[in-house]
Amino acid sequence: MNIDLSKEVNDHFERLVKLSKEATEATDESISSRASGMKALSEIIRDLVKTQESIINMERLQRIEKVTISTLKEFLNEDQHKEYLEQLTETLSQQD
Repeated sequence: MNIDLSKEVNDHFERLVKLSKEATEATDESISSRASGMKALSEIIRDLVKTQESIINMERLQRIEKVTISTLKEFLNEDQHKEYLEQLTETLSQQD
């Protein structure tokens, strides 16, 4: 299954905006209750923005990796290319 993470983050953001409008327009709740709700929504939005930034960075790195591998195919022989991919895989699998 392939999930479009950018779309998911955007959908959640739109829901939060709608909830935020409803919370600020609600007159039957106390000010502190609305403030607590807005604080929680702000934290969720902050987390969504961080997630979106991570997704963008991940997509950029994947494109860089594809271009690098494609370029190396042109300039390395098959054994060198295989060795590069093995080293890349090993390096990427290591824990920081």
